[in-house]
Amino acid sequence: MAKYNINSNIVVKEIGLEGGDNDRLVLRQIFTKEGSKIYIKDILIKYDDKVIVKNYRESIPFLITLKSFTKRIFLHGDENRYFQYVEQKMTKDNTKDKSNQKIRKSLNCKFDRKKYISFNEASIIIDYIEKSMLGYSPIKLNIGKTILDINEIRFMLDDNKIYPPDSLSDTLDDRLKELGIDTKNMSDDDKLSLYIEHT
Repeated sequence: MAKYNINSNIVVKEIGLEGGDNDRLVLRQIFTKEGSKIYIKDILIKYDDKVIVKNYRESIPFLITLKSFTKRIFLHGDENRYFQYVEQKMTKDNTKDKSNQKIRKSLNCKFDRKKYISFNEASIIIDYIEKSMLGYSPIKLNIGKTILDINEIRFMLDDNKIYPPDSLSDTLDDRLKELGIDTKNMSDDDKLSLYIEHT
């Protein structure tokens, strides 16, 4: 999940992705307001209250797979961590008459092996996700992790600790020494550049 500033305005919204009253697949969006702009800070997707997509970065392969499926550009057995493309032989009237068979193409969900998603269901999920993003700035979406955040009040490293600004030089010294880099006679700007390059 994204790191949140306690002083920001945060709103969490949930959208059922299957289009029914009791959707098992739910999109949760986290919004933050800064000035007059509202940003989507992060998203996650839950299935039966279990988080299956933890952040915006993970949602990209989830959504791309659904889109590829609706465009029918999958091959039998194609898969990722969320879905596997399958083809099942079906008969119209559930008899053993093979002349009456048709191929049903679907995505088998890896988060619930009993769940299959059809072309129409995939289109509905895509539509809900895309429409839920309209009107919001995606600039602040959490695609990567924060390794360093510096401002005049404090700074934060990827260990999730907040440090006072006057300890920046000493902290960078310690981190670079752990990497085997000698920081003697080095400016703070050089230390910072090396830290960013080697982290």
